[in-house]
Amino acid sequence: MDLTAVTSRSTRFSHPALPSVLLVGGAERYLNGRHLIVNFNPQALKLNNRGQTQLPAFSSVIRCNELIAPAQSCLIFELPVDPAAGAVIGWEQQESYPGRRYGTESVEAVAFFRSPPDEIAILSFPPQALAAGSDATYESQRFSLRANLWFAEPGTHCGIHNEHSFIEIHTQILGVGRMQIFQSDELASLCEDLLLAPGATTSQAFCQISNRQHYSYPYHQYYADTPSVWLALEYHALPNDEAEHVR
Repeated sequence: MDLTAVTSRSTRFSHPALPSVLLVGGAERYLNGRHLIVNFNPQALKLNNRGQTQLPAFSSVIRCNELIAPAQSCLIFELPVDPAAGAVIGWEQQESYPGRRYGTESVEAVAFFRSPPDEIAILSFPPQALAAGSDATYESQRFSLRANLWFAEPGTHCGIHNEHSFIEIHTQILGVGRMQIFQSDELASLCEDLLLAPGATTSQAFCQISNRQHYSYPYHQYYADTPSVWLALEYHALPNDEAEHVR
């Protein structure tokens, strides 16, 4: 879609209970009520509001009842009055994945859900600006940013895994959840437990980078404390980008 002709568009995962738009840089928008603004850019984002708010790269904030004109494109979610309470937005209509819920003496198989993905932007930045570690310093390369929502009921373990072909961070939209890191694929090996409330973003990916486009992740999973909706931001390195690291 040609964004030069519009100021905003609905995302593919927008829902009447949780409307979301991609706002084009420089466009004005009045935030009537609570809104979550996600800066997916590798640079700080000036909102150009009355308070001259500036969001750091790869971060988010909840703003209310004001006129903004962000200098760069961003994602905006219109939040319900109580974003900690979660929302019923037809989870069963989304793509489902197997999860688990652990009781004192049993394990219950449950589903969690994923929305359709949406390509949000093509961005250029050095990958180590987003990842927690790197074996070298790399020059800027191009990434296709794809975003989608995930949905889970309370108590859902969304699967310990350690493989991604992209650099990924998350933003909590509704409810309360956690990003958890493990030493192995066993729950008992939990070594980091990062609590996420609405508006929080994991501004650095867990992975380390080697060979420019290879990302090594520790074992990790999302866990939902309450009914939760969270945003996955996936930065996919474009294969036709041949720049080499030189620094």
